[in-house]
Amino acid sequence: MQAIFFDLFETLITEKTRPDFATRPPFHQRLRCTLEQVSSWWKENEEATMIGQFRDDGSRLYQLCREVDSPLTDAEIHAVAQEQEAWKQKVLSSVDARLIQTVETLRQAGLLVGIISNAMSSETRAWSQCPLRDVVDDAVFSCEVGAMKPRADIYTLALDRLGVDPSKALFVGDGGYDELLGAAAVGMTPVQAAWYLCRELDWPDGVPHRRIDSIDDLENVVWPIISPQEFSSRSRHATPTRYRPLNPAPLHHGGRGRCICRAGSYPDVWKYDPGFQQFGPT
Repeated sequence: MQAIFFDLFETLITEKTRPDFATRPPFHQRLRCTLEQVSSWWKENEEATMIGQFRDDGSRLYQLCREVDSPLTDAEIHAVAQEQEAWKQKVLSSVDARLIQTVETLRQAGLLVGIISNAMSSETRAWSQCPLRDVVDDAVFSCEVGAMKPRADIYTLALDRLGVDPSKALFVGDGGYDELLGAAAVGMTPVQAAWYLCRELDWPDGVPHRRIDSIDDLENVVWPIISPQEFSSRSRHATPTRYRPLNPAPLHHGGRGRCICRAGSYPDVWKYDPGFQQFGPT
C-alpha cells in the first residue's frame, strides 16, 4: 500500500456525536420553517450544494428561505449564513489529538495521506482553521471539484493528484453517501470507521468487511492491511497489545479471540479486548 485516504466528517471530525456541539437550535428553527420543508428542499438540492453550484452559503440559504416561504429578512438570512460559517470553523478546528497523531505516524512511515470529502463551501473555507490541514498531503472537496461521493471521478481525481494506483490505496470512512461502495468500485480497499457513527452498511460483494470501532484501534488495524510483514516484525518486538478479531458472535456475547500477526493471515476487523494480553496465532 502506498496511500490511505480518509473521509472527513464523522471520520476525522465529528459534529453529530459531541455533546458540547448539541447546544444549537435545530436548523429549521433558525430559519423559522418546518423540518419537513427543510428536508424536502435539501433532498432536491443536496447534490447542487455539494458540487458547488451555489456561490456561497448566503446564496444557498437565500434560495432555501424563499422557496420554503421563511419569514426571515435578507439581513436575517445573512446573519444566519455568518453564524453557520463561524460554526463550521469551530467544528473543523476541533479534532481528536489521537487522530492527528495517527495521521502523522502514517506519513512518517512513508504513506501518502489524503482526504476525500463531500463538503459545502462554508466547510472548505473553514478547512484553513483545521489542524489536519498541515498533516495530510492533499484534500479533495466535492464543492471544489464538481463531483461527490460515491461517483468514481472524485476518487480517481484524488488518486491521480497523489499519483497512486487504486489497488495501492485504502479508503477509511464512516460509510455515509455509500462512500465505501464507491471506493471499492474504483479498486480501493475500503475500511469502515465506526468510532463516531456505527452504520449498518451494504458491503461490496467479495470484499472483506473491515471495521474499526475505536480511534485507539485505528493504527493497529490499518498497519497489517498496509504492510503485513512490517506489522508482523513490529508486533514481535512491541509491548503486548489487546486486540481480538471482531466477528458477529463475539461482538454480542463478549467472547475473546487472538490477534494473528503472521504475514497475510490477520483478522479483517478487530476490537479492543482488555482481557486479552498477548499476540498469537489462532
